[in-house]
Amino acid sequence: MADAILQRWEGEVLHLTMNRPERLNAMDPELLDGLLEGLQLAEAEGARVVALAGAGRAFSAGADLVEFHRAEDTPQFVFHIAGLLNGVITRIRRLEAPVVALIRGAAVGAGFSLALACDLAVAEEGAIFNMGYMRIAFSPDAGATFLLSRILGLKAAMQLFLLTEDIDAFKAKELGLVNFVFPLGEFEDRSRELLHRLGELPRHAVAWTKRLVNDALFQGLEAHLERERVAVAELSGTDDFRKRLEAFLRRKG
Repeated sequence: MADAILQRWEGEVLHLTMNRPERLNAMDPELLDGLLEGLQLAEAEGARVVALAGAGRAFSAGADLVEFHRAEDTPQFVFHIAGLLNGVITRIRRLEAPVVALIRGAAVGAGFSLALACDLAVAEEGAIFNMGYMRIAFSPDAGATFLLSRILGLKAAMQLFLLTEDIDAFKAKELGLVNFVFPLGEFEDRSRELLHRLGELPRHAVAWTKRLVNDALFQGLEAHLERERVAVAELSGTDDFRKRLEAFLRRKG
């Protein structure tokens, strides 16, 4: 079985690639454990930058809904996997090195939330973002309600949460959800240039800058993550969720 997370060093940049391309990098416990392990490695080895990407044609489709459907006790499973995801989000924010999301294809649901938690994000032209949660009668998780509300404000955040509209890469940049949009055919080279530039910055100044931004913007994040976790576990036991999940899986074949 292939590793759910591929680790690759490029100088002092650690690349972590979600490696379930056949499932659009949907998140299961193995993938989330691998992400956490990779972030712990970055801390232990003193990585200057961490680059987070998805293999194949998507960044991440979010949580693996097939796993939700297979679970004997869905609320318990959702509570467990949301806890793993919260651990990843918390580790991203605590890591002294900047974490950069490299987004190709779709970033949906928890995949979108994961990108929001990163310090910087770049998207390839053609990337699509969608909160997605409401489609299966879920509330957002992985810090989405905390982060997107701070980035966009009440009305714009609620629009994305409730209407689950697709956002293209250029609109995402306009809204402040990504920093750069790179053209097709230039994404890898332009991303590498950005990562190299970040890797040359003074380590301690970067660490202090991230700590201070965390103090300014992220006070209360961990308690909020736990509230999101409780909410999705509760909602996963509702008839609305079961009906919408079954309809979604039928459409996907």
